[in-house]
Amino acid sequence: MKHILALLTIQFNMWIKQWKLGVTVIVAPLLLFSAIGLVVSHQLTPSEVVEKMAVGVVDLDQTFETKQAIGQIFDNEEVEQVIEAIETTEEQGQDMLSGGTLDALVIIPEGFSEDLRQGVNSPITVIGQSSQPLQSALIRQLLTAATHYVSAAQSGVNAVHYFLVEQDVAVDVRQGELQRNIVTFSLDALGRLDVFDEVQVSGLFQENIMMYYVGSFLVLAMMTWSFFIVLLLRQAFDTTTFDRLRTRGMDDWHFAGSTLIGASLIVAGVGLAVGLPAIFLADGHASLFLLAGGIVLLALLFSSFFYGISLWIRSEQGAQIISWLFILIGAILGGHFVPTLYFPDWLRSLSEWTINLWALGATIDLLQGATNGLSTLGIFVMASLIFVAFCILVQKGAR
Repeated sequence: MKHILALLTIQFNMWIKQWKLGVTVIVAPLLLFSAIGLVVSHQLTPSEVVEKMAVGVVDLDQTFETKQAIGQIFDNEEVEQVIEAIETTEEQGQDMLSGGTLDALVIIPEGFSEDLRQGVNSPITVIGQSSQPLQSALIRQLLTAATHYVSAAQSGVNAVHYFLVEQDVAVDVRQGELQRNIVTFSLDALGRLDVFDEVQVSGLFQENIMMYYVGSFLVLAMMTWSFFIVLLLRQAFDTTTFDRLRTRGMDDWHFAGSTLIGASLIVAGVGLAVGLPAIFLADGHASLFLLAGGIVLLALLFSSFFYGISLWIRSEQGAQIISWLFILIGAILGGHFVPTLYFPDWLRSLSEWTINLWALGATIDLLQGATNGLSTLGIFVMASLIFVAFCILVQKGAR
């Protein structure tokens, strides 16, 4: 233990001499991530007012069926939140579309209902704004979904009508039944028109977006601090100093112990000083005791992880490149900027291979008062320390 204390003293003196560099290493990532967090949280905070898309509807058929269809498609709770249907004429609609008043124009052709009865395909004309492809795609999706349900209704009408013809039912009876079936099947099908799949997702991001980003960027900042501080502490011993200290009975285990203890103390101290007040301001009900334990484990996790990389990659430049790749890829895929629930499935699967996702997930558990976050971090700390021990043994064998 006295060897580790002696090495810690050397590293501490080096840290004091280079205090300006140390402060820069700590403050720069903190300012950067805080600025990014404010921008991202502002952009992802749901707006209280949604600007609706204006869609012009031209009904050239003017029948009971088309009016019911228009009502069923656009008088929908989900649709009404994003689309405002405006009944207009074809000429006025074209002018409004050209003037930018409308985002799209839907034209139902004359004879549409009669063609539906006869099984004739009469396409509905949809004109979108070329400058607004997202809105056009959404409206196209809406009408495509409606088309599928109308087609299903038509199949039901045709099936009943065919059965009545086969049974040689009187013409006037068949005609009356046909009219009733058109209304029944069409309204039933359109009434089941759910254009959007609604999925309720709960989590810290939905409940307290500011708390989410405080925890997220605290984890990312501690990861960055660990990389720089481990790098600085290792530079306290050049090759000549290493060789001289080895003659006094110090080995790789002592160097690893002093570096990990020193880096973990610095990172944990800064994390506690910065993180706990920020978390308390974001949510005064958070368990600061649990979070303090989590911050200490995060400091040890990231310090040992980057120290292990520096042992595994013999080249100092190569180790720095690999470490930076871990930080950058983890920052993007780990959910620090955009929560992984917004990722496509393939990207979400890829993010599960990053250490950031697990560290952030455990931190979120702690922010929500769940103690299992500590056990998760503890497992990763043990794995990271085993990685360091393995690298030391490999290095000793190579030497």
